[in-house]
Amino acid sequence: MKIVVDVELFAENVVKEMAFCNPFYCVGASFKPPHEESWCSTSTRNQNRWLTSNLHKIQWDSGKHDYCEMFQFVRYIKVDDATYYAKGLEKCELLANLFRVEFVNLEDMGCPTVNQLQFGNGGGGVQIACDSYPQIHIGNAEHCAQQKARLFADWMQMQQQ
Repeated sequence: MKIVVDVELFAENVVKEMAFCNPFYCVGASFKPPHEESWCSTSTRNQNRWLTSNLHKIQWDSGKHDYCEMFQFVRYIKVDDATYYAKGLEKCELLANLFRVEFVNLEDMGCPTVNQLQFGNGGGGVQIACDSYPQIHIGNAEHCAQQKARLFADWMQMQQQ
């Protein structure tokens, strides 16, 4: 089985959103912060605020699940004899550490960017549901873990045909 995983992060690799897609379904989850924002250094807080304002729009204090539940989510995703995929070397390394399995880098397979997948072929933009942050990620697949995982999984499926 092939499983695509994606995450949206804050500074210091704090996972705020994680999603996975396999041939049968796609699921996303959002996580509360692992600690109070005041525990972060000033530079980390500034970087996190920049990420919220300019990229994924996710607030530090947001999330549906306690941070420790992320590890249960990872165990839920893990399947024996699966091959895991993510896009980008840094994400592959981060996810390999979380999952304790190797990840194949979709970039090495020639996977296009999210924008190319979402708006390619003259389409007006594919709308994919977001379980974690539907109000801020509608039409913003570039910074939504679930929408990216679905687009990458669909691309992989097309490569097999």
